[in-house]
Amino acid sequence: MKSFKKRSPLFVVVMSLITFGLYLIYWYAQIYKEIRIATGTTPTGNSFRLDFLLSLFTFGVWGIFVDYKISTILHQIRSRHQLEGSNTSLIVVILDVFAYMTFFFLWVITSAIQQEEWNQISEKLNFELEKTTTTKTPTWNSPY
Repeated sequence: MKSFKKRSPLFVVVMSLITFGLYLIYWYAQIYKEIRIATGTTPTGNSFRLDFLLSLFTFGVWGIFVDYKISTILHQIRSRHQLEGSNTSLIVVILDVFAYMTFFFLWVITSAIQQEEWNQISEKLNFELEKTTTTKTPTWNSPY
């Protein structure tokens, strides 16, 4: 059975700091994968690799758009499953813009915000997956 991994937002922050931001690349790849599983598409409609390259070539400006799209799609998933919570898109964009003044430290904070939101959503989605997955094994009638 597929289930979505719950990650501590504090862990995201600490690992990102310890690895000088390299963990964020892994984190974004995982979030892309899990959102694609949950919705059938990535936040921007592009592959993670393409969005990563676009972020590099635009010196992070595309990354602001990606974070906005991640927060937007998380809010859409929340709404679809009647989960309470506010739309974090605006706060994420504001923090991302200010990230340029803090040597991108605030990007770590926006990832932690999005991880906390994803944890709340994935609890509901994992519960729904468990309800729809049957534990029955297929029976096979042997001719012998």
